[in-house]
Amino acid sequence: MFFIMTIQNQELRDFLRRLPLDLPYRDIAVTGPSGSGKSTLIKKDQHCILNVKPDYFGFSVSGATRDQRTNEVDGEDYNFFKTLEKFHSHIYLETNEYEGNSKLYGTLLSEAERINIRENKSMVLDLDINGGKRMKEIYKNRLLWVFLSVPIDQLLGRLQKRMLETGESEEQIKSRIITAEKEQQLVRDKILVPDLIIDYSNFVNTANVVDLILKNASYTQSLLKL
Repeated sequence: MFFIMTIQNQELRDFLRRLPLDLPYRDIAVTGPSGSGKSTLIKKDQHCILNVKPDYFGFSVSGATRDQRTNEVDGEDYNFFKTLEKFHSHIYLETNEYEGNSKLYGTLLSEAERINIRENKSMVLDLDINGGKRMKEIYKNRLLWVFLSVPIDQLLGRLQKRMLETGESEEQIKSRIITAEKEQQLVRDKILVPDLIIDYSNFVNTANVVDLILKNASYTQSLLKL
């Protein structure tokens, strides 16, 4: 059993004090079920956040212990750690565990320091709903927490379409759908309350959604509540 090195209270206070206060945009955590379109909005569409505002945002590359897929680049899509020891040798702002210890993900403190402090940019993160909740607790009004809601039938179609790419089984797809239904119910019941909920169906115009997100992410220093 390993101890995950998440940031401690004093470290967190010191880190938050070092964050720039004069950026035009808040950090953005894009959350939603697997297959909801997070990557499309962040970096895989010509109108995505990173293409529209490359000088203002940097992508936070999460750490992961799962196998790298054929279409993924280590250090760009995820920082892939082949062993649990390597994963646990880093400090994280938040972590999540999937299917036991075989699938761990986390937001690296080093990535936040790179983007926020050294590059003087806002972060954009691709997270699950629990990761979004945790980052909102840490960053508070510095962060816009977005949740993508997709009709379950459309979500199932997307996941089945990319099965060859991901190598997932029907059972794994079924598990993802069950998780998606639970997550969307938590949002509908207001048990989890993201800042911005978007119906991101197959017919959504990416450029319009990104424009909406950026308008909600824009802020002046007076909005910060630290």
